[in-house]
Amino acid sequence: MRQPIILFLTLRADFGGGPKHLWQLLRHMPEGMRACVACPPDYPYYAKYCAAVGGKENVFLLPHRKFSLRLLWRLRGFCREKKITVLHSHGKGAGLYSRLLAALTGLPCVHTFHGVHMDRYRPGKQIAYRLYERMMSLLTRSGISVSEGELTQIVASGLMPRSKLRLIPNGVVIPDEKRGGRDDFTASPPYAVVTFSRFDYQKNSPVLLDVLYALKDIGRLDDFRVTAVGDGSDRQGMLDAAKGTALEDALRCPGASDAPYSFFAGALCYLSTSRWEGMPLSILEAMAHGLPVIASDVVGNRDVVRDGETGLVYPEGDVRTAAALLCRLADDHDMCRVMGDNARAYVLRNHPVGKMAAQTFAILQDVSQDRRVLC
Repeated sequence: MRQPIILFLTLRADFGGGPKHLWQLLRHMPEGMRACVACPPDYPYYAKYCAAVGGKENVFLLPHRKFSLRLLWRLRGFCREKKITVLHSHGKGAGLYSRLLAALTGLPCVHTFHGVHMDRYRPGKQIAYRLYERMMSLLTRSGISVSEGELTQIVASGLMPRSKLRLIPNGVVIPDEKRGGRDDFTASPPYAVVTFSRFDYQKNSPVLLDVLYALKDIGRLDDFRVTAVGDGSDRQGMLDAAKGTALEDALRCPGASDAPYSFFAGALCYLSTSRWEGMPLSILEAMAHGLPVIASDVVGNRDVVRDGETGLVYPEGDVRTAAALLCRLADDHDMCRVMGDNARAYVLRNHPVGKMAAQTFAILQDVSQDRRVLC
């Protein structure tokens, strides 16, 4: 059987779940397969992609979250030069390139959504986006959803027929030993709470300030220290808002890190404030390290956080409930330990990265051979 030559496309190579997902695919590519990447020259994943595919000559540069007809035409030539047999795009912007490229080249295309989000769109834009995705689905051989909730959204919104969709839940590298949770965190306050963020609208990071104010209102602010790891447009504004207030000592925003898992050591839990997700790698990684999760009750989060079993969920934006759940977890050490153990066991059972990669490459192999992908 001829092995496919895959062109992976993404309009992000910075810190984040989508770029990391692609990186894990490249790291777990089956022997004999070849790949090229079309992506921006972002830190840190551009260099990692280059190394994984044999050098810069196998990477086509695209702008960060921008579309260019000129580059689309050049990308067509790149596909011919590298003898690409299948396209695999990640995220909305990359999906525009890949589907138009499929029309120009006749190559089969697989598209992974990585989250469906239309809440900020005006009604007219929502209609236009649905029509766009329906048209693009005609140029897509198979769509991949990373969570059951996301798949339901895609079908309910009419973005792609169910017959073309495959469910492949995200996977993560699982450490040999847990690094957080009740067996590791200090028995006395202040308790460390960790979150990873791009500090953008989706991650809703500024609401962390409101959670801290809610803790202050009930006299528990001194019991917690929140560390928000990452970078983005809202980060400095959050630091400025906390400076000189009672929140200043309770919030740390150390920036992006090449070793984010080090922040799990000694932590009480992971906290998510997201407005939406596909299936968040950061939550899966925290769970794999033995941390219970407190998460906003949105698609993606609720797909992996089993309320009362592997963590606790709260209505998105309800900061008082989020604060109360932090206190509940801190005050019940046995519950914290059990949830952390359950969380790690759940990820071990359902989300190993090798399983995700094997299922993805099986689809790419089938599509490359022009066989029908059964859903």
